[in-house]
Amino acid sequence: MIKVRSLICVTALVAIVCAGVFGISGCSSQQSSGDANQGSAVKVKSQEGFSPLDTNISIEETTLMDIPEATVVANSLTFKNDNAYVEVTATNKTDTKISINAGTMGYSGNFVNNYMVTSGYLGLELEPLETKSDELYFNGSELHLLGIDKIGEIGLGLNVKYNEFGSGSVEMNLDGIAKDIASIRTSAYDSVDMNTDTYQDSINNNLVLSATGASLLAFDGNGGFEQSGISVKSICLVKNKDEEVTFFLEIQNNNETTIMATAGDVSVNGVMAYEGLWTSETIAPGKTAIMDISLTNVTDSISDQVDLNDVSTVGLDFGASDAQSNTIVVPVELEFNF
Repeated sequence: MIKVRSLICVTALVAIVCAGVFGISGCSSQQSSGDANQGSAVKVKSQEGFSPLDTNISIEETTLMDIPEATVVANSLTFKNDNAYVEVTATNKTDTKISINAGTMGYSGNFVNNYMVTSGYLGLELEPLETKSDELYFNGSELHLLGIDKIGEIGLGLNVKYNEFGSGSVEMNLDGIAKDIASIRTSAYDSVDMNTDTYQDSINNNLVLSATGASLLAFDGNGGFEQSGISVKSICLVKNKDEEVTFFLEIQNNNETTIMATAGDVSVNGVMAYEGLWTSETIAPGKTAIMDISLTNVTDSISDQVDLNDVSTVGLDFGASDAQSNTIVVPVELEFNF
């Protein structure tokens, strides 16, 4: 349940629970009967465990970016150790050093299917006219927690910049060249329903969380806030194996442009825990992000005033802007009740 209150002040990153939830592969329940043995002396009564990524998926060579300064091409999709890897080749067409990045703290616009993801880091530094290849790693543990076992689409948030630091009388040039989210459709694209909310199914699956040593303290899938094409689809509280409590906010961007969602001025049980911007999420058009706020960290200075084993309300100032920093959602004070 969400209460919305007006916020007079219009002023205003990825988080904490990863070690306890994202750090270990999720799983889902699978049932097999003895019939699968076809007369074998071994009878399989049941099978519960990890639902592996479908590895019978490929991509065609895809041009992700082709501008006067650089070209970026996705070559292949492979699977190793239950993770996905995308090989890319980038070419610097200029006579100046450039860098091509993805999945960084400064700009994280990667997604898989309909969810934004934190993995998929790329950091290429290219000399003039140089071509390099590298692999982007997509964490299978994160995909499992999002309920993804078949990859239909991969998005890469590419950020191209000049990388000339200079020396002596030479001026430094770190200007941005281009920033865009490019899509790669896999061979399974037509068989994946991008409208299915696999995250909600996964986070409510005890088998998934118990495999990480985490537990679901509270969940509300009714949403309750929608404005300017941005909606809150669900909220939940999770305690990880280290007894850290994290608040998850599922945010969907229904606009045709990339947006930046922000959260700050966080309170717990009516007690102000942190003033100012706490975290932000880049969300591609039509995609969903899982914003996470470590209540353990945010309440560190007021831990004697708040019992995280009995969280009844989480409050925060929520806002959103487009890629040009134009306001889409004027910061609004939201109160989430459990």
